[in-house]
Amino acid sequence: MVVLNVEWALPRAAGGQFEAFPLWLRLLYIVNVALLSLQIFAYAKQRLRMLQFFFWLSLASAAVNLISRSPLERWNALPAAISAFSIFVLMRDFRKV
Repeated sequence: MVVLNVEWALPRAAGGQFEAFPLWLRLLYIVNVALLSLQIFAYAKQRLRMLQFFFWLSLASAAVNLISRSPLERWNALPAAISAFSIFVLMRDFRKV
């Protein structure tokens, strides 16, 4: 929703510091969508190294969201942590194969 500059997303992203999302931030969120697509590819092709990268990226995301100035954005740490845990479980399963 940041990419679309939706009003209800303003307090929930980027620390809640913007009245309107700048273009550079919106482009950064487009890169984020591309990374999520790459994450799906990594899972589908069982690319362990890529999954390890996304595991660490999800952990970093959870940490950054936890220290956000926006109380609403701190809630984003929960899905990021769930994502990291899920990727960890997938990596463990792929190693067994």
